[in-house]
Amino acid sequence: MSLELERLSNRQWQRLHDEALQQAPQLRQQAIDEFWRGLNAALWGRLSAAQRAATRLSHRLQQHQQQRQRGPHAAG
Repeated sequence: MSLELERLSNRQWQRLHDEALQQAPQLRQQAIDEFWRGLNAALWGRLSAAQRAATRLSHRLQQHQQQRQRGPHAAG
């Protein structure tokens, strides 16, 4: 604990405590909002990457199916 905090009177400690209690709900809500914004951004980033991979796979599968339908000797 810093020397400055050690020198506070009981009244000053109580005032700081009351201020902290008053600020706690707002700070808690800000932290929750920030958490969800960060989580949503991370999930959307992962989802976008997964969607791109799924699209690439789908195109490859379509190409493979078309090549099989043309027959083994058709030029690609």
